[in-house]
Amino acid sequence: MTIETKVVSDAVGGSYSSILKEVLMKFKDASVKTFTLDFASVSSLDIEFDSSNAIFTSITGMLSDYPADEINKKGDVYDTLVSTINDKAPELLNDLIDLKIKSLFGATCLSAN
Repeated sequence: MTIETKVVSDAVGGSYSSILKEVLMKFKDASVKTFTLDFASVSSLDIEFDSSNAIFTSITGMLSDYPADEINKKGDVYDTLVSTINDKAPELLNDLIDLKIKSLFGATCLSAN
């Protein structure tokens, strides 16, 4: 069974963890180079996340300082928030890749079954 057939079969069956495992086995390495966040509006902002990662803690701490209506004005608060997240997200996401999914990388040939 080819990877394409397996992915389609697993997707139809709702087995997304199998798809992720199969895809990650093909990775040798992965990293986030850039990140761009933009949004029309925030309906509410309620952040509760437990993390020891300093970058994530600083981002969530900064987010909790601003009410949704202030962010939605698209002024200085919005600009600061979006630019800070865009600057810090690649490092945070790369840390998450290293901590959570890098061990699943198999660096196998893409043509392998």
